[in-house]
Parts: sequence; C-alpha cells; structure tokens
Amino acid sequence: MIFFFLVRYVRHLDTTVLTLHIKTKLCQLVEAMMKRRDDLSFRQEMKFRNKLVEYLTDWVMGNSHQISPPGSGDATALTRDLDEACMHAVASLLHSLPLQSEESDRGDVMEAKSQLFLKYFTLFMNLLNDCSDSPGASSEDKETSTGIRKIAPPNNNSLRNATIQAMSNLLSANIDSGLMHSIGLGYNKDLQTRAAFMEVLTKILQQGTEFNTLAENVLADRYDQLVQLVTMIGDKGELPIAMALANVVTNQQMDELARVFVTLFDAKHLLSPLLWNMFYREVELSECMQTLFRGSSLGSKIMAFCFKIYGATYLQGLLEPLIQELIDNADCPNSSFEVDPSRMTEAEKKGVEGNRRNLMNMTQTVFDAIISSGDRFPPQLRSMCHCLFQVLCKRFPNR
Repeated sequence: MIFFFLVRYVRHLDTTVLTLHIKTKLCQLVEAMMKRRDDLSFRQEMKFRNKLVEYLTDWVMGNSHQISPPGSGDATALTRDLDEACMHAVASLLHSLPLQSEESDRGDVMEAKSQLFLKYFTLFMNLLNDCSDSPGASSEDKETSTGIRKIAPPNNNSLRNATIQAMSNLLSANIDSGLMHSIGLGYNKDLQTRAAFMEVLTKILQQGTEFNTLAENVLADRYDQLVQLVTMIGDKGELPIAMALANVVTNQQMDELARVFVTLFDAKHLLSPLLWNMFYREVELSECMQTLFRGSSLGSKIMAFCFKIYGATYLQGLLEPLIQELIDNADCPNSSFEVDPSRMTEAEKKGVEGNRRNLMNMTQTVFDAIISSGDRFPPQLRSMCHCLFQVLCKRFPNR
C-alpha cells in the first residue's frame, strides 16, 4: 500500500524535469516488481494492478501531449523516456489481467469493462501512430525557427514494441470485451502495425488450438467467444472476420494462420464453409485455371495443410504395402523397372520389354489400389475436393 500511495502522490506533482525522472523510475520499479510477482504478495492484487494501469497510462504523454516543463528547455527526450518506461510497466501489469472498472459497481459490468478497454486501446493506438509519424530526421538534431537546437527524438522501436506487447496482453486477457474494438487494427495504414496485430491475434488463436478438444477443456472457455467470432458465418454463407484476417495476413504469418484456421473450423465442424470461401476468393482472382494455386496464397496454404494433416495416414496406409513389396523383391531376378535405354548396359537392354511390363503392372496395381480405397478417403479431403469442384464449375462453366 505504501507504494500505491507514493504513486498517487507523484501523480499530483507539477510537471518538472525532476517529476519526469521520478515517474520514469517508478515505472521501472513497477516493471521490476511484476517480474518478481511470484515472490511478492499483493493485497487485492487484481484491483491493485488495475489501479496502477489507470495511473500509469495517465502519465503517457505522446507526441500530441508533450509539455516542456518550466525552465527545462525541450523535454522531448525526457517525455519519450517516460512514455517508454510507462508502456513497459503497463505491459507487465496487463499480463493475464482482467479489466475492472470502479463504475461497474453502479451499472452494467460488461459495458464498463468495454469502455475501459476502449480507453486503453485508443491510447495505445495513438502511441503507435506517434511512432509511425515521428519526424523524418530522427537521427539528427533539428534547428527551430528561433535558432535553438532541438533534440531529435530517440529511436521509437522500443516504445513501439512495448506498446504492441501491452496491446497483446490487454486483448489476450479481455477477449470478451475487447476484440470488436481492436479488430480494426488489421486495417491500420501502417503495414508493421497490421503485421503486429496479425501476430498478436494468431498467437491468441494458437493458444485455443492447443487443447485436445475445444469443447471439453476448461481453458477453452476463455477463448470461446474469440473462436465464435472468427468462425462466425453471415447470412449468405460468408465469413466476415476470417476473410478480413485473410486480407491483411503477411507472408510470414500465412502458414500459421492456415494451420489455425483449419484447426478451428474443423473443430467447429465448419471446414466446408472455410474451404468454399477461401477457394472462391482464390478462383475469383485467377484469370485462368492454369494459374490456380500456383502462388503463395492463403488458399493454397490451407489446401496444402489439409492434405498434410488429413491425407498423411491415408497415403501411408495405401502405399506402404506396395512399396514394402518392392523392397522385399528388389533382389529377385526380372524385378527391374528401368525403361530408359541410356541408363542400361547392353546386357540389360535385352530385358527392356520385361521391365516395361513390370512397370505397367505396378502402375496398374497402384491405380487399382487408389480406386478401391474410396471408402477410406478422408472425409475432410472429400469436402475439400467437392468445394473446389463447385467453385471451379461456377467460375469456369464452359470447361
């Protein structure tokens, strides 16, 4: 409690150079305390951490609120140091922290929590915009119109990373009230910000796919609303959230998003709508059938992942006996399949016709095994092939 009262006291101090230094040190102390959280005991920890988040976010100044303390000259570097220290501390406080609002005692709890999330989310977005819109001459000092040299702001990477981490922790612990406020970050003008949001959301989704079954594991309840939102189907069969994510995913995150999508939608028995929407999007962008699924698109990644996880066991069971038979008979006479004369000795060329028959017989055996295995063909791959056939017939009706 002493520390809490100290923070409250510092909040009301006038903005001076000394105050900025004190606030920065206090933020660093908070971050150090949270790293040792397992060794410390807090009275009413959730309430204590929520209150610290409220106080420390009030200290964040940003480009649009920077103030030059009396007699300090330019305080850009000091305020940016404070912003960075604040965000590192806030990120550590928000880890696994459900938001609590004092106003929730007097009204709708979810509405109060949603408004509190929006307050912090807006602050973090403004900070990200500050990092993106910093003056171009960030590595050199500038001279103002009055002839006073102005200290250039330091590198913003650390502040940006701390802000992204705070957003990640905020959203992860408050999915129920925060996702609808944050989903627009996927359309931010800054490519790095969009990529950061994709990384944050994919990691959160990934945690939901690590359970044995989404319905049976109690931890899945925490992610249920997020999963429901991502797998939501519109009136016309569209997947608004999933397709929005597909539109902004970066190449680096595409494989992971494909894995997460297939795992989530299959667990919810919604794999067909996912495949239909992804294939329709892929086919619509293609001018001819010859170029389909040739690039590194999300649709091609999803198809490859489906073949990998659903087809591996089927393919092994189908081909393993045939391949094992070839291995067992490798040393038997007249068991060669070589039909290229350039690879054969003169003596071996005499048996080329027999080799052709061997190759034709083996090819027929493999073909017959494939045809007769229809009842064992994975249902997920049946659905995928059916969706692809329907989409192609609609896009290229004359083929």
